[in-house]
Amino acid sequence: MLRPVRVDAALELIPREARIVATPGCAAPTTLLAGLDDLAQRKPDLGLHLYTGLQLEDQPFLPAVAAGALRLTTWHASGRTRPLIAEGRANYLPLRLSDVPATIERLGIEVALIRVSPPDADGMVSLGPSMSYSRAAVDTARVIIAEVDPLLPRTHGPTRLSVDRIAAIIASERPTPRYRSPPVTDTARRIGELLLDVLPDRATLQFGVGQVPEAVLDTLLRNRVGAFRLIGLATDRVVDLAEADMLAPGGAAPSVVAVELMGTERLMRFADDNPTIGVYPSTQGHRPAWLASHFDRIVAINS
Repeated sequence: MLRPVRVDAALELIPREARIVATPGCAAPTTLLAGLDDLAQRKPDLGLHLYTGLQLEDQPFLPAVAAGALRLTTWHASGRTRPLIAEGRANYLPLRLSDVPATIERLGIEVALIRVSPPDADGMVSLGPSMSYSRAAVDTARVIIAEVDPLLPRTHGPTRLSVDRIAAIIASERPTPRYRSPPVTDTARRIGELLLDVLPDRATLQFGVGQVPEAVLDTLLRNRVGAFRLIGLATDRVVDLAEADMLAPGGAAPSVVAVELMGTERLMRFADDNPTIGVYPSTQGHRPAWLASHFDRIVAINS
């Protein structure tokens, strides 16, 4: 069994001019990313290139990017990265989410930085709330460096990884990234009310992030309308649906199939070892043929 090492010792395993991918969202390895920022600024001649998807507010690698010491390519621009992209200090790669796993394989990513649960008795960790491209990252990278977070949920789906595949582990020094749903405005609530009239019975709802998807869920909860299956992103309101008995039973797939769990501690506790909710890669959760073979009456609601 691997023993935790210091962050700087773990990052010494990154080869020169390496292409590095970091897991996104609530599974972002922020301790390792802060260490990567320090490494790149101390040794800019290493020529490191970081690839990322959705990163929440804690993006500790951005100072090195702004200084030109670390190359950054992202397929999910944020408020903090857009200025760097506009200035030519970072690159934006426009991709369908379903194409990201294949792109990671095609790029030949050498290093994956990941956040995982502690190992279980079988020596397996869980990738927890993130699977959109995390599976492709760990299956492609030659070097996997993990930060272990005891608060990360062990999720159902193809999220398990043997510690034998991990080159080094560190103890996470930063809190688990959290996503707090935006407040629902009057306009978004009105949109949610209008959509309520057109949803079919026993629908499968695909949600992205933003006020409108949250408003639809809020409207469904307030009106106690039907039971649904959910795909796409899962936020804290999934827990509200479960508590209101508004999640339809799953068949070959769970009631909730998420590529990312985007929420707070409440969602993470709900997802821990809960077969009602599964976390799947975009090769499944964003693939029309796979979704069509597992779900009926799919309605996609995005901002």
